[in-house]
Amino acid sequence: MQTKKALIGFVVILTILIFSSCTNDKANSDNNLPVSNKSKVSNVADENKEMGASEFTFYPSSDGKTCSIMRGDDQPKHEIMKIPEKNKGRTVVEIESEGFKLVEVFNTLIIPDTVKKIGATAFIFCPDLKTLEMGNGVEELGQDVFLGCKNLKTITLSNKLTEIPMGAFQNCAIETVNIPSSVQSIKENAFAMCESLKEVHIPGSVKKIADTNGPFEDSPNVTIYAPSGSYAEKYAKSKNIPFVAE
Repeated sequence: MQTKKALIGFVVILTILIFSSCTNDKANSDNNLPVSNKSKVSNVADENKEMGASEFTFYPSSDGKTCSIMRGDDQPKHEIMKIPEKNKGRTVVEIESEGFKLVEVFNTLIIPDTVKKIGATAFIFCPDLKTLEMGNGVEELGQDVFLGCKNLKTITLSNKLTEIPMGAFQNCAIETVNIPSSVQSIKENAFAMCESLKEVHIPGSVKKIADTNGPFEDSPNVTIYAPSGSYAEKYAKSKNIPFVAE
């Protein structure tokens, strides 16, 4: 009888030791995760919670001073969507490629001066977007960035852009475009299929406009306004696009 009791006691103790060992192993395994992986998961979760409705997701840079942004789990629900300048002390410098594609509801998009880059197709096919106010910090736009925003009527561009990329505003409702004097080239289909487009003001700084699949393909009502003798004038005449010197 005593032998049987001793055996039962031994089994109980062995079971406790095994369970304790497994728990410690898991804890040690979690603690051995790379610091970067743990912090990235934690940061994204904390930041979404900080914003309230998880409308944005932030991706911190390696130095922890800047970050990029894209939509979160919840679609933004505001008529005016302002991209934040900072999050948890980090400066927002980039909008991710495809970051807000197909997002509905917002009519006005405000991009702060802190943002330097907007990735390709970042706002593609946003059906309700009507007004774009781009901060003067933006230096680079990705391809097709606002393509298919059929109600986009008014745009303000950064004065640090050096190029209007391929398909950037294709199939939009823009009526007038003022190209900043920092721009040097306008790529293929940049303003193609914009039937409402009437005026494009192109500065003398522009030295290259796509010849094949030109920026104004299937935009039948456009007139180019540019300095007399400029590259834009020569381009307009070569394409039989109405031209007005300014």
